[in-house]
Amino acid sequence: FDHMWSIALPVFANAEGVGAPSGRVARVLELMAAGVKDERIARTLGIGSRTVRRDIADLKEYLGVSSRTEIVAAAVRQGWL
Repeated sequence: FDHMWSIALPVFANAEGVGAPSGRVARVLELMAAGVKDERIARTLGIGSRTVRRDIADLKEYLGVSSRTEIVAAAVRQGWL
């Protein structure tokens, strides 16, 4: 574990592209991509579930997609994940 931890890279290490999320939204995206449900994301980040849903809605609108799966796929194409 210690060895793997020491060589691990952050999920958003290369997220320097135009429009890449940062801060809380980046963490929401990371957890969403890992399959974590909204309520768990909220608890993990110490925010409300409505805030999580709003961040996800904002990502959908920004990326021009209509589902969580499409958000993750678009984020991968953008090089965010």
